[in-house]
Amino acid sequence: MPFTVEYTGYLLIGIIFFALMQTQRSNGMIYMELVYDRFGGRLRAWVDVLRFATSTCYGVIVTWYVFEYAENTCALGQISSYPSRTLLCYPQSIMVLGLVLLTLEWVRGGIRALAIALSPRPVSDDPQHTTTVL
Repeated sequence: MPFTVEYTGYLLIGIIFFALMQTQRSNGMIYMELVYDRFGGRLRAWVDVLRFATSTCYGVIVTWYVFEYAENTCALGQISSYPSRTLLCYPQSIMVLGLVLLTLEWVRGGIRALAIALSPRPVSDDPQHTTTVL
């Protein structure tokens, strides 16, 4: 059953790209903790603003190019080489949706980081009280 290999690959793409947003939301993304933990309260909040702004810009660019690629695939009607002959724009659209969700999560984190950085209240030095904790 060759279609099982094909659809397993598509499901793997879906799992990875939809899990990226949840990984970001649960503070599971990798960043330089050795450097980051040295920053105190308000400076850490501003570093978070910079981190999320940079991530958002990267997310917009990558999402745009993956969207363009998927759109061209749909326009050309490209299909898989497996016997199921699946249109490739379907699994590629899952990648685009996952990237959009991840980019929106970075925007949410950036807004939260900016609110903390501009807050008149004192900012905790505890890393658990940063932008990624809900």
